[in-house]
Amino acid sequence: MSLIGKVIDGKYKILEKVGAGGMAVVYKGEHIYLKRPVAIKVLPPDLAKNKVFVERFFKEAETASRLDHPNIVKILDFGDEDGLLYLVMQYVEGETLERILHARGKLSLQEALSIALQILPALGYAHEKGIVHRDIKPGNIIVDSQGKAYLLDFGIAAMLEEEEGKAEGKGRIAVGTPEYMAPEQFRGKADARSDIYAFGVVLYEMLTGRTPFGDAKDIYELQYKVLREEVPPTGLGEKIDAILRKAMNKLPSRRFKTAYEFAEALMSLPEARDINLHSLRPIRAVKVEEEDKEAVEEDESGALRKITQFIELPEEEEFEIKEKGFPWGLLVGSIAVALLLLAAAIFLLLKFVL
Repeated sequence: MSLIGKVIDGKYKILEKVGAGGMAVVYKGEHIYLKRPVAIKVLPPDLAKNKVFVERFFKEAETASRLDHPNIVKILDFGDEDGLLYLVMQYVEGETLERILHARGKLSLQEALSIALQILPALGYAHEKGIVHRDIKPGNIIVDSQGKAYLLDFGIAAMLEEEEGKAEGKGRIAVGTPEYMAPEQFRGKADARSDIYAFGVVLYEMLTGRTPFGDAKDIYELQYKVLREEVPPTGLGEKIDAILRKAMNKLPSRRFKTAYEFAEALMSLPEARDINLHSLRPIRAVKVEEEDKEAVEEDESGALRKITQFIELPEEEEFEIKEKGFPWGLLVGSIAVALLLLAAAIFLLLKFVL
């Protein structure tokens, strides 16, 4: 059933379809009284029948709507219209970073830093509010024609992915997109430091045109590489590589403590000195031709979907990431035993001599 022309909640008119994911369709709409463009995300009708999901959806939407930052797409409204769950958001005229990279391959260091120094403070702001994104990736970042970058889908994207995993009959699932997931996310755990890892992957991709472990043959090889292998160098110098290694450290406690700290490290790079965030230099999104747009849409519904499908988490302990300190207890115990044995030997020797 086509929703084009439908008016939701008596004030939001659906004008055209602008995108689709696994569990939602996004339309361009208009507030019919304010004559203001909006983006309307519509969820599958079946989800409206799930009372637990609806309750959680409203809670997540209400929480995300409290985010008010110039680089976060604002949630304006949400509701249930005759069994149709919808989310009304600020409309941004631009391209996703995913499509920009699809068209251009990679960005210059200054362009990548310009995006990073907008998104990281937005991420830091959300973390201060106690909100973790859990699915940071190029598809959830929009860049307008002036180079202003926006982060979108806080909480909502991860929730929909989790629901999709349940629908596919998966048991234990990892929420997120595997190529951007931190090691702990493969165990179903995520916090603000997981978002920092994910954006480290995004920055690496902006600079090189590939994700660090994108050459993995399947999801299990990818998982192994994420858990065991070092991040390959970018070829752009040790300073940027050191920053990326810290952002993508296997252990959460060894990453940047906050997204702000990550941004400060990037600001120390010489290339960041000429970036004026109050007067952004346009990042050319390179208009995607119609055939390329179709190819991207096919990838989103097909090949990329295969990469982002939920994984059954392996139970083997080899995939368990544990932070271990120096075993002082073992060392002290070993010394104590050695001293006791030495004392016993001396005692026996003296007894024999005397």
